[in-house]
Amino acid sequence: MSSGIDADIALDAAVVLSLGMNRLLGRGAGAAEQPVHAEAE
Repeated sequence: MSSGIDADIALDAAVVLSLGMNRLLGRGAGAAEQPVHAEAE
């Protein structure tokens, strides 16, 4: 009965990883394309 919980954890982990990668890649490569990072810095 834990398949639903496992799926939720997997989805959350995937979202966190994808957001983290987007942040790292955005800082290095797409700073001009992502003004949010420029405002944060």
